[in-house]
Amino acid sequence: MIHPLQRGGRLMLLLAAVTCAVQTSAEELHQALFNDVDKTMAAARAVDAELLAPKSWKRGYDAYETAAGQLKSGASLDKIRTNLATANAEFATAEKSARIAETAFDTTIKARNAAQVADAPDLASREWQDAEKEFNRATSKMESGSSESAKKIALNANGLYRNAELVAVKAGILGQAWTLINKADKEKVSRYAPVTFEKARSLANRAEQSLTSNRYATSEPAELAAQAEYEARHGFYLAGVVQAVKGKKRTVEDVVLDWEKPLTDVAEALDISADFSSGYQATSATAVSLIDDLQASKQASKSVMAEAQESERLRTQLAEVEALFKSGEARILREGNDLIIRLIGLSFASGKAGIEPRYYGLLKQVQQAMQLFPKENFVVEGHTDSTGSSTINMRLSKERADAVAEYLIANLGMPRARVMSVGYGKNQPIADNDSAEGRALNRRIDVVVKNARAAR
Repeated sequence: MIHPLQRGGRLMLLLAAVTCAVQTSAEELHQALFNDVDKTMAAARAVDAELLAPKSWKRGYDAYETAAGQLKSGASLDKIRTNLATANAEFATAEKSARIAETAFDTTIKARNAAQVADAPDLASREWQDAEKEFNRATSKMESGSSESAKKIALNANGLYRNAELVAVKAGILGQAWTLINKADKEKVSRYAPVTFEKARSLANRAEQSLTSNRYATSEPAELAAQAEYEARHGFYLAGVVQAVKGKKRTVEDVVLDWEKPLTDVAEALDISADFSSGYQATSATAVSLIDDLQASKQASKSVMAEAQESERLRTQLAEVEALFKSGEARILREGNDLIIRLIGLSFASGKAGIEPRYYGLLKQVQQAMQLFPKENFVVEGHTDSTGSSTINMRLSKERADAVAEYLIANLGMPRARVMSVGYGKNQPIADNDSAEGRALNRRIDVVVKNARAAR
């Protein structure tokens, strides 16, 4: 015998299964009926038909919503299909009309988009609404077949959108400044601080004129607006001081003494004497001069410290370069701002410029050294001794420098512009050519790191 609780549990499971099946069936039915219309509506929406073809879009949407309501209430499929057919046709018409309007109203649509970017719907709501009403008139005319009339109306809407954009740009940049200036005007700040008030208004007007001339060049107007805000606030403060004096709440002497106090504090901090017996100018000039000296001294200290740090980093880096070579392979030298890697371990066959394979390892070490200077340029210098003619020596030294440079570039993947090669022949000896040892030293390849700086 089945317990009543078990019977109830099975009944609940059965009801849940039936409900799920019904829901699945309803979803499948909705998809089967609405699928094609949904695609047509999506295509219309993709070309902004709601804006550019509002009449057709609305008729299509109303029919679509009616069909959706009928399906939910269990109306006959014929009625649902009739409304869906209407919706499909209207959405298709809306898409076609929107594409035509998109081309005809291209300039106006761009102006509308620019106004939206400037936040015109919020910052210039009245101007935006005027432009929207005119543009809606244009789209309605276009849908009705009056294309010429629609274009004229759209041209007028274009001007309205441009105006809305400018108003919004000005409001975004100058809104706070004008709010303060207007408040100052109402509170009669100009009566007590006329110079400062007029300066604030003049700065705001200059910003307005600049934006009117070029609404997209906002850096200067933004700076002018910030200055205008400052002068407006400054005006409120000065007006308050003047009113207090005129109302006999404070004396002029009180005000002057108050203003001398901060300069006295500065003088004490700088360990100078504050003397206001002839005004504030002498104390101010002394303080400014001392501050300038302190700043210059601070900057000099920074430069010295930076140079010291640079020198230390460079010494460390030179040690890294030296560690790459054995004593008989290369010598690392400093010459002014340049670093020289003198390849004493590299030699060429007499009269030849080809690099022998036994030196590839040494050149690989040169590549590793070059990688320590990722921003510097390099010059590969070829040198010979005094034996032989100057012409032959010059050509041979250049060919050998070229060979080393090409090898380094090819194997290092470095831009060719960073590696130059030059031949000096016998013109730059570093030893006496009268001895065999001296001539051997003069026959050399130098890899020069130009303006070597320590990597950071």
